[in-house]
Amino acid sequence: TRDGLVTQVRALNGQALVAAGSTLTEGQLLVTGIYETRDQRTYTTHSLGTVEARTWYELSVSVPLEITEKSGEKQERTAISIDFGKKRIKLWGRGSISGANCDKITYYHPLSLPGGLRLPVTLVRETVTVYEGQTVRRSREQAQKEGEALLLQQLKTQLDEDAVVTETRFSAAVEGDSLVVVLQAECLEQIGRPVQVQAEE
Repeated sequence: TRDGLVTQVRALNGQALVAAGSTLTEGQLLVTGIYETRDQRTYTTHSLGTVEARTWYELSVSVPLEITEKSGEKQERTAISIDFGKKRIKLWGRGSISGANCDKITYYHPLSLPGGLRLPVTLVRETVTVYEGQTVRRSREQAQKEGEALLLQQLKTQLDEDAVVTETRFSAAVEGDSLVVVLQAECLEQIGRPVQVQAEE
């Protein structure tokens, strides 16, 4: 699945084409089920195996040094609507507008007849609180800490559950109003995946 340096090969069936210490490139065949006997006859079997390797990743993220925070001043807007199935009809107010400086809370009140029979109608009340924003410049340390957390999360999404991160190194540099954080990571992971290989006639 990616470039790496082999640390262990387990060929449970078939023939291993690589060994510990081999340098691999993405797309390389690792274990084959097609092999020849001494009398030059070709046989095909369902190969099974795993190949563990050291792999390397380099990821980067740009973190803004200036951010907008909510101030104490705020305005509230409320809107009342009715939902008929998937259709919404606004009755009063403007509450659907939201953005980075807004908090939106939606309350749903299903309507029922006496006796508990529920109607296909829901009363919806939306409350939007709009805050005044103020620009704040945070420290390089704060921005780098956020960038490192984002990069570690990004690395985690690219690895299988059994993969192990063996080493991480971070670096950072200011570019304009942003801090570019770079992660260099070394991992130990199983990089083989099953593919179909057609035997030549």
